Amino acid sequence: MNWLWRRYCVLTDFLVEKSFLIAAICLASMVIPIAADVILRSFSGASIPGIVEIEELLMFMLVFLSLAHPQLKQNHIDMDFFFPHFPKVIQRLLYVFHWTVSTVLIIFLTKEIFVVGLERLAKKQFTDVLFIPVYPFYFVASVGLIFLVMALIKCLGRAVIDCIENRNYLSLILGICLPALIWALPWLLEGTEFSWDFLLTGSTSFLLLVLLLIIRLPIGYAMMLVGIVGLMLIDTDHTAPLQMLAIAAPHTAMSYTLSVIPLFILMGELALYANISRELFDAASKWLGRLPGGLSIASVTGCAGFAAICGDSFATAMTMSSVALPEMKSRHYNNGLACAALASGGTLGILIPPSIGFIFYAIISEESLGKLFIAGIIPGIILAFLFCAVLYLISRYRPALAPPGDAYTFREKVISLKGVLPMLILVAFVLGGMLGGLFSPTEAGAMGAAGTFVFATVTRRLSWQNLKKALESALRMTTKLMLILIGVNIFGYFMAATQIPIELANWIQEVTSNRYLVFMMVVALYIAMGCMLNVIPMMLLTLPAIYPTILALGFDPIWFGVVTVILMEMGQITPPMGLVVFAISGMPEGAPMGQIFKFILPFVLCMLLLVGLLALFPGIALLLPKYFG
Repeated sequence: MNWLWRRYCVLTDFLVEKSFLIAAICLASMVIPIAADVILRSFSGASIPGIVEIEELLMFMLVFLSLAHPQLKQNHIDMDFFFPHFPKVIQRLLYVFHWTVSTVLIIFLTKEIFVVGLERLAKKQFTDVLFIPVYPFYFVASVGLIFLVMALIKCLGRAVIDCIENRNYLSLILGICLPALIWALPWLLEGTEFSWDFLLTGSTSFLLLVLLLIIRLPIGYAMMLVGIVGLMLIDTDHTAPLQMLAIAAPHTAMSYTLSVIPLFILMGELALYANISRELFDAASKWLGRLPGGLSIASVTGCAGFAAICGDSFATAMTMSSVALPEMKSRHYNNGLACAALASGGTLGILIPPSIGFIFYAIISEESLGKLFIAGIIPGIILAFLFCAVLYLISRYRPALAPPGDAYTFREKVISLKGVLPMLILVAFVLGGMLGGLFSPTEAGAMGAAGTFVFATVTRRLSWQNLKKALESALRMTTKLMLILIGVNIFGYFMAATQIPIELANWIQEVTSNRYLVFMMVVALYIAMGCMLNVIPMMLLTLPAIYPTILALGFDPIWFGVVTVILMEMGQITPPMGLVVFAISGMPEGAPMGQIFKFILPFVLCMLLLVGLLALFPGIALLLPKYFG
């Protein structure tokens, strides 16, 4: 039996890795048609037919062929704040529960996708422009999901073995029985108030979702599970909503709009592995290093520059920290202040476009991603300036914390721009192209990824090995986000069916007609939740319910998107969660978290000041979308 299990694990690893490799090739292939189309259109006015179809089919394969990889590595996006504090026996129970309930969920999804593939085959369905048969892609998706089931079974097997080896037989039994109970709920609650009182069902399901997140079920699985079980509960034919899996998952995966996610992530990863972050910091330190706290100011400036390439706070902070922290430590900077500056500067990654935060907001709210990107430019610059001003004032009055650096000649400063100027021109071209309407956000992502690759290759900064690492890293992040988006789609159908967002908006308007009081309540809610949750779960949990209220009160949705992202940035650096602070603290040159949090307050106040300025002067966020959106 042990031999058979080992062979199964080896086979699963092999199939998942090969599937992931094919998905990485799909990711690289996505850049070429769009970039070629933009270039051809610019010079001749002609366009390559079927670009959207090509991208949708590549995206479809990319998503489903890569889903098993994060499962195999157990590297999903989840909420791990509470889980490490549970007793080991409870953790073992929960691991069995996680992978049992998720295995059943993905088996249902696999079956429904395969059935749709058979229907497409029977109807001989083709794409509209290029007449590509659709059914093979559904069968490929089914294969990718089978690999995911195999990965889940491998994880479940490990959890079961762990329970048996530690004689936690009760944990094993409960871990298997509880998923059966959840899947049986539609039949167990049939005829009760839950089957017809949609508000009760929706609110209870929301609490169940929060509980599942607390016990660290991956966010994508949790939202899919609650959404589909909730739909089964309120439908008289309890099995009919399972077909929704085959609608929501392909609709999410085969989305030209969502292809902006892997393209911009790939742009950031190529810039990371091409070591552009060091060039940014070196240039900023030569121009600003002589100021009081100059190296810390240069770090924030470097973070702002890298944010215009990357779009993720965590990646921005970690990348710049690996470059800047050793340098600041060698200049006798206070380590707590240095880490606080980098953690705060890193949060610019989801405000300055391109931004993962804006992408998720656009998906949930269905607002224009291009307008959101453009709206984040001025607030991002203002926030970076406020961070630099705080560092300057702290260093001016307490020079021992951050002594000034070396002076450089003007010639040395100009030469330092040589390494980053082409990349900055590329960023300006990408953002300017969106501002000027030359190309869409998806096209901007492809042009940015292609331009970064060309720049890194021409300057010999990108080896073949690093190119592979960039593709793999971008694909891993994309896969984790797309699983969540599939869950969001299914959960969104359920929330729409229960009418909870509309009822919440009506209730708030009955309680108070003062929209600014409601706005202050939302700000307070996000500040409190930011202390416990990361950006993505916080946005997914709150925005579907809060967004209709914001619209009903007459707030501009683009403006609110900027405010939301800023408040969620704050959660990245506020205790006790402070994910970015936690990560920087764990670096070889990092300071203890307590020392970093001592210097975080001024940066949090900068964010609150910016939210106040946006409330008083909404044009800060809306000026550019008004003229260029």
